[in-house]
Amino acid sequence: MLSTSKIQLELDHDEIKEYIKTQIDKNIRREKLFVDINDLVKITSCSKRWLEEEVLNDPRIKIYERRKNRKRLWLYKETVNALKEIASDWWII
Repeated sequence: MLSTSKIQLELDHDEIKEYIKTQIDKNIRREKLFVDINDLVKITSCSKRWLEEEVLNDPRIKIYERRKNRKRLWLYKETVNALKEIASDWWII
């Protein structure tokens, strides 16, 4: 005689939603053309003030800045690559 087993699966719906949101955000971020200062704060986990003082005046970032009236935007891919380059300079031993 065959025995049957019962499997019970519990899903954490909040965790699934968060995972999906994260994956969507990653895909959207890949498609962005520009980022603003608030996006840079999220990307770097640094404060606006610190970015203004330590990073955004760097010539490697300045070349990717675009202004329209008072709005400042940076080319996304190029700026992220420049941020990586700048950060790698900080940890040279």
